[in-house]
Amino acid sequence: MEFKFKVDDKVSGEWAAYKGFIESLRNKLASSYSHNRPVLPPQQIHPVERFHVELQTQSRSITLRIRRGNLYLDGYKMWNADQWLELGRGPGPNFLGFNGDYNDLENAAGQAMDRINLGQPQLGTAVNQLASTTNRQERAKQLIVVIQMICESIRFSRISDHLAKHYYPGAPPPAWMIALVHGWGNLSDALLRADADPTHFFRLPQPNAMQIRTAEDAAAALGILLFFNYRKPAGTLRMLSAANDNNTSTLRQGRPMAEVFWVRIDNIGGGRDPAQLHGTIAVVDGLGSQNMYDRQKGSPETISPGGNILLTGPNRAISAFDSFAVDLSLQNKAAPSQDDEVSNGSIIWNVFDTANNVFDRILYADVKGAHGSATACYAVLSDAVEATISVELVNAGGKDPAQVYGEIAASYSNYPSGQQTLLFRKKREEHINVRPGQRIGLTKKTVAVPTSHSLGVRAELYDRHTTSAGRQIVNGVAVFPPLFDGASQMNITGQYGNVLVKVAWNPSWRPAN
Repeated sequence: MEFKFKVDDKVSGEWAAYKGFIESLRNKLASSYSHNRPVLPPQQIHPVERFHVELQTQSRSITLRIRRGNLYLDGYKMWNADQWLELGRGPGPNFLGFNGDYNDLENAAGQAMDRINLGQPQLGTAVNQLASTTNRQERAKQLIVVIQMICESIRFSRISDHLAKHYYPGAPPPAWMIALVHGWGNLSDALLRADADPTHFFRLPQPNAMQIRTAEDAAAALGILLFFNYRKPAGTLRMLSAANDNNTSTLRQGRPMAEVFWVRIDNIGGGRDPAQLHGTIAVVDGLGSQNMYDRQKGSPETISPGGNILLTGPNRAISAFDSFAVDLSLQNKAAPSQDDEVSNGSIIWNVFDTANNVFDRILYADVKGAHGSATACYAVLSDAVEATISVELVNAGGKDPAQVYGEIAASYSNYPSGQQTLLFRKKREEHINVRPGQRIGLTKKTVAVPTSHSLGVRAELYDRHTTSAGRQIVNGVAVFPPLFDGASQMNITGQYGNVLVKVAWNPSWRPAN
């Protein structure tokens, strides 16, 4: 399929032509409808189905190559050129040297997308520049304009309406628009899932950066939906069941999620051991931003090279319906007035990089700093549920309160490499007082769990006794088959006590009130 649009600053009312062109594209690209909104056909990887959009100005033109299944711009032709220039880092002169995700484009452009005006003059400039320039920075900046004014405008009617309203002289995108362009997959899933679920509940974590609460909000914002196949006969749906899973809906599918198991400090400049670590690790997905680690300079974490830092989040499982980024900014408190940068950079997951994305395997990413480096261990799970964990001290051999220390960790049964996520870690001298019936204060409570593996919660806890070794309360594992809704609980019993482990399943994706 090929389409043409002329960016003409000499025609009055061109905003209406722009809006009409975007609307016509949605109708021609649709394969079905949901909530009176068109839905794209299923994504194809081999071969990729594409369509072309030729953008013309008075003097020049470019041709965009866009994937039909997800509206991802993966290349363009310059004016009067035969070769496609491709977004990516592959070998050869036809690759632009950066991907089409906004993080990569912003880095290459040296400019944030919320600082780049969008409108008719900017679209015309983008066409003229991309038609001839070979400057990497200029290409990235102008592609940010084109992607938002064509691809994002097709995806969201709220965006196309806004851009048409501000078509001349143009304006930078508002905060709500930045949030929307990062959440298309989540919104499409929520609407299509509501269609397929007999309860018709609209399930989207609240609050979210898009400020979408209801199916009506989502339908009003969307121009066209990304396809997800939830309309399967009830007999073929993959089911998870348990005695206390009372939800009778036949819709039983998980969601793509990510889990960061650990972040290890590999080395610290100057051979410092231990380091006084502070800084942040934040994750930004299609639903918003969350901290996974936040240590102020006044209360650093003491850690040696090779040690894993104690993560404190996220509080909601990381959604992989859309692209996400894990941003590390970690420093060593070398002196009262001096910090050494240990790790500074981002781990980017581009949901549209379908040819290279790896699911359901342990992944590692090295993030360097000027004076050190850190390694993150994570997995992107193709079909997962969210689990929020609590651990309650039932008794500790009659101690009240018990002086508790040790470790609590979460892992998956029979998962490759057997990685685990620390939920609690205290040395003997860091013990905390816990009374029977009280919850143990976990530093991290929420994990993503693949639907094909059970969740294991291992507790090795001690009471600071009169002996130097302490007295063991429990040392065991509670195993939970994954559920889509509801709750589970199990006791772990030791020689001198027991704890009750509770799991709430998918609490962030329960229907909004």
